[in-house]
Amino acid sequence: MNAYAHTFDSSKFDFGSNSFKPEEDTARPIFYMDEIADPVSGNLVKVEMIKIQSPGEALAVYGGKVRPEDRARFPRQYDAFKKGETLSEGTPLTQWSEVSANIDFVAQLRAYGFQTVEDVAGMADAALRLFHGALTLKRKAERFLSEQEKKKNMSAQDEAMESLKAELAALKAQITAPKERQKPGPKPRVQAEAN
Repeated sequence: MNAYAHTFDSSKFDFGSNSFKPEEDTARPIFYMDEIADPVSGNLVKVEMIKIQSPGEALAVYGGKVRPEDRARFPRQYDAFKKGETLSEGTPLTQWSEVSANIDFVAQLRAYGFQTVEDVAGMADAALRLFHGALTLKRKAERFLSEQEKKKNMSAQDEAMESLKAELAALKAQITAPKERQKPGPKPRVQAEAN
């Protein structure tokens, strides 16, 4: 018996169709390998498994064997899983000073499905009832991400400014550098050879 609730009905969605918009899908998949007993032989066999949870929907979790619709819904994550890689999408909660000092709170947020600051900032209205102060935390996350974006833009502008300053200094050096002209020196004396 699977430990996860089977609340997700994939028959309602056609993940391969044009009407499905992956960018609007907030679900987070976790692909992993597990050993289960083969019903026929009783031997343990390795099986690809998945756990799907949307941030803020702690009770709406799907878990089970990887199905074709899971591969179609999460192609990048599945490819990364097959290659043994992990995809990092967003700012981890541990890098956000607002919550990183409180390990228990980070664990609580992760239990609710929030893995990144972007997840908290994009918290659905229904998830605001999960814990006291959720709306305040959502606004702080939005502010944090906005400040991070401003810092990134300022950094890019600073780099461009430094590059322009260096170019200007090089041009000034070319203009103000004394041009070394060779002055004609005394002509070498030619001694007349005696015949």
